Amino acid sequence: MIAFHGYAQDKSVFEALLPSLEQHYTIYSIDLPFHGNTYWAEPFELDQNDLESLAISFIKEINVEGMVSLIGYSIGGNYVLGLAQKCPQIVDEIWLIAADGLGPKPGFNFITKTIIGRSFFLGFIHFPYLVFAGIWALEKLKIMPIRVAKFFMFNIDTRKKRKLLYLRWRSVSRIRGNIRLVKNQIRLYKIPTYLIFGKNDGVIPVVNAEKFSKGLSSARVLVTDQGHQMLDPETNQYIDIIIKERE
Repeated sequence: MIAFHGYAQDKSVFEALLPSLEQHYTIYSIDLPFHGNTYWAEPFELDQNDLESLAISFIKEINVEGMVSLIGYSIGGNYVLGLAQKCPQIVDEIWLIAADGLGPKPGFNFITKTIIGRSFFLGFIHFPYLVFAGIWALEKLKIMPIRVAKFFMFNIDTRKKRKLLYLRWRSVSRIRGNIRLVKNQIRLYKIPTYLIFGKNDGVIPVVNAEKFSKGLSSARVLVTDQGHQMLDPETNQYIDIIIKERE
C-alpha cells in the first residue's frame, strides 16, 4: 500500500492507522512534493505523466510484483485519483479518507491554472490582508465554522506558509484526476474503492464522497462522526469494519 498524506503533514501521520493496516498491507508512506523531506527540484513542474513514471519506478524499486493499493487523506486523495486515472492497471484498491479531489473546484482551477488566477495568488503571498478579512468576515457571519476559519488561517498566517501553499496547490492542480475519467477507470478495471468521511467535516464535506460513489458498484462509503482530522486511532475501527465486510 502506498500512502499519500494531507496538507502540511508528512509521511509519519499514517502511523496512527498501523494497528489496522499493517495486519493486511506492507505500507510505504511518502512525503508529498514540498512536504517533509520531498522537494521537487526539477526544472519542470510535476504532472500526471511524472507521477505515473515515479510510481512505476518505485514499484520496481521495492520489488513488488502485480498491483498495489493506494490510500490518500485530504489533498493526498488527489495523488491517488491521479494515479487511478493515469495507470489503473497497477491499482488493486483505492482508499480515500476525508479525501480532496472528488468534486469540481472551479475556484481552485482558476487560481492555479490561469495566468490571471496565478497572478492573484502570487499577489496574495505578499498582500494577504483582504483574504484574512474575508475569512474572518465569513466566520463572523456564521457562514464558515470557526474551526475551519482557524484551519485556513493557520496555514496562511506567514509569507513562508503562503509560498508553500502556492507551490503545493500548483503541484496538486497538475496531477489531480478528472472525476469522469477516474470513475470510468474504476468501472473498467473494477477497482474496489473505500471512502471514509466524517459527517462533521467542515473542510471536505461528505456529500463529495456520496456523489462520487454514485454509479460505482465497487465503491463503499462509510460515514463517521468525525471532523476533518481523521488520521487518528479512532479511524482504525472503521477500517476494520470495511476489511471485515470484504472478507
